[in-house]
Amino acid sequence: MTARRPASDYDIRLLSPEEDSKLAIDDYAFGATPHPPQSDEERRANLPYMEDTRLPHAFDASGTPVARLSIYPQTMNVRGKLLAAGGIGGVASLPNG
Repeated sequence: MTARRPASDYDIRLLSPEEDSKLAIDDYAFGATPHPPQSDEERRANLPYMEDTRLPHAFDASGTPVARLSIYPQTMNVRGKLLAAGGIGGVASLPNG
């Protein structure tokens, strides 16, 4: 069993949708592996859907991306009061080794 690294060994950064699409970490969890190459035009076509999405990514000590998730902006109605909220999705990590 591999020893777990402390959370402090990882750097968490928000990436733009364009940066996220180039890393394609979520393809390992939700798509074909290896993912067929995507043209710049195909990649750009999806960017408007991610415009307001927050995309935190975890990078290991060497700067390699290892995990990501999506936070989608949403509005909740709590007892008649509208509150800003974030829906979590697209949680993925790369396999070890």
